[in-house]
Amino acid sequence: MRAVLREQLRSAVETHGLISDYMVSKGYYHPLDISEQSKVNLKAANTVLNLSQR
Repeated sequence: MRAVLREQLRSAVETHGLISDYMVSKGYYHPLDISEQSKVNLKAANTVLNLSQR
């Protein structure tokens, strides 16, 4: 059981790394620049609000 859980955890961490790298490369995620990340988050929130008003 421990081996199965260990493998699932390893896989989840690897997948998280791949997703994070993709998001950084596309400009969706700025883990070291909170100001820039706040701008991205605000833009995404406004997009969602505008879509929901249609």
